[in-house]
Amino acid sequence: MRSGVYMAAAYFYARKLNDATTARTYFNKAEGPGVHQKSDLHIVRAAVLLAEGRSTEALPELDLAVASLRNKAPSATEPLHEDIAAMRNAALLNSGK
Repeated sequence: MRSGVYMAAAYFYARKLNDATTARTYFNKAEGPGVHQKSDLHIVRAAVLLAEGRSTEALPELDLAVASLRNKAPSATEPLHEDIAAMRNAALLNSGK
């Protein structure tokens, strides 16, 4: 349970407050084998990397997030796909690609 709270906090600090240091701190506390859905782990990792200004490293994480969502119901994943698209656009703008 605590790990999920850390993931949510990491995402919030990265995406909403653009506080890379706090986001990374929470993300590091949340990481652990088998604790999270793969898509969540990749999305939050990408958000933290973007907040840190590491756009090029965030792009493969976003690709992995999309791949991990392929077998899920579209209605359940639409908001995630929208967020991934927004992060991808930001990463591409920041990386100059």
